[in-house]
Amino acid sequence: LFKEFEQVALKPLPAYAYEVCEFKEAKVYTNSHITFNKHYYSVPYQYIGETVILKIYSTSIKIYHHNQFLCEHPTKGTRPGAYSTNEQHLPEESNQFGKWNSTRYLEWARRVGPNVHRVIANLFDQGPEQQYYRRVHAILKMADTYSDQRLDKACHYALERSTHPNFTLIKQLIESPMTQSDFNTTNQNEQSYLRGADYYEQFNRKN
Repeated sequence: LFKEFEQVALKPLPAYAYEVCEFKEAKVYTNSHITFNKHYYSVPYQYIGETVILKIYSTSIKIYHHNQFLCEHPTKGTRPGAYSTNEQHLPEESNQFGKWNSTRYLEWARRVGPNVHRVIANLFDQGPEQQYYRRVHAILKMADTYSDQRLDKACHYALERSTHPNFTLIKQLIESPMTQSDFNTTNQNEQSYLRGADYYEQFNRKN
């Protein structure tokens, strides 16, 4: 019976062992990434603003849009708040693409104050700018709560402590008594001039 009826119906065993997975939806942010377990994974920029389906395995994640496979990322060893970015997923002219980009953020930072602008420019210099949109936005929004002058003051003190100060450090400084007192703008300018004209020229070239 096996040879007569069943053997001809047999199919090859699958190349990979069956693995349980789960499905979730996620929205593609303006920085060309989705988030899962507080980690950010890149998606082709053409799908910014779209809702995608995450097929989640124990060590990887596959991303689909209307049943179309977009990309896959390993999930083992990833850290909350960090990014897994395939640079081919990012637009070629990132500083000009989309409603929010580095050019727009730098102009916003320039209007708030020179030290804020330096902080934001230093962040964007570290790698793909999309990885810093959310951090930059959070820093700039602090001016809504504390004022432009106080944020610029906090960034000034933060730059004395680190060339790439993060949100946490700036938040601590903007809430400290030292940023609530009168700020000596002369000393601030003198501190800035110590960096030299070449330092500021690089920002002029970029913008």
